[in-house]
Amino acid sequence: MRTFLMMALVGLFGCGGTTTTLFGSAAPATGALSVSNATPLQSISGLEFQNAGTGNITVDQIHVLVLNGSAFDVSASLSLGAHQAGTAMFGAGTAQSVTSVSFVVHGSTEALKVFSVEPKTTQGCGISPSSYDQSCAVDADCVPVYGGPVCGMECFCPGAAINKNAQAQYEADMAKLITHPNVCSCAMIPTPRCVANVCTQPTGP
Repeated sequence: MRTFLMMALVGLFGCGGTTTTLFGSAAPATGALSVSNATPLQSISGLEFQNAGTGNITVDQIHVLVLNGSAFDVSASLSLGAHQAGTAMFGAGTAQSVTSVSFVVHGSTEALKVFSVEPKTTQGCGISPSSYDQSCAVDADCVPVYGGPVCGMECFCPGAAINKNAQAQYEADMAKLITHPNVCSCAMIPTPRCVANVCTQPTGP
C-alpha cells in the first residue's frame, strides 16, 4: 500500500549550523510511503529519518523527485531502533527544488518523521571550522580539524583547530557530509596552540 502525505513546512533554513526542517511524517509507518509538498524546498543535501515510535525498522529504496520532473535514488539503508534517527546524504551534493520523497519502511513503527537537511556550509559540500567554537585558555583546550570542501577526493588533513568541547558536533556534521574516506595519510599533525585565546593549528611541528 502506498500512502501519500502532504508535507507541512514548519521552519526556514538558518545559518551557522546543520539545519533540519520537517519534510513530512507517517503514522503508522510501514511499507511504501511518500511525503510531498506543493512548495519545493531548495538546496537539500540529504534526508534525516527519525523513528518516533517503539518499533525497529529499516528504511531504504529512497527516491527523490525534483520540480522539473527529474528524479534520483539515494543509496542508503537505515536501520532505526526505537526513537533513533539516521541520515541519508545525497552523494551528488545538493538537490534543488525537491518536491517529494518516496521510500520503503520494512517493519512497523507508530510514527516516522522525515526531515530535509542542509549541512553547515556556504558551498553546499564543505565544512568551516570558523562555524564552531574556537575560543581557548590553554593549548589543551584545542583539537585539530579539517576545513574545506568534502565533495571530491580531498585530503581531510587538519589545517585548523577548534575548542575540544565542539569536537563532537564537528564530527557529527562531517559524518553527514563526507561521501568517501580520507584519501591521504595525515602523519605528523602539529599540536594545536592557543594563540590570543583562539585555537590555532600550526603549519609545522
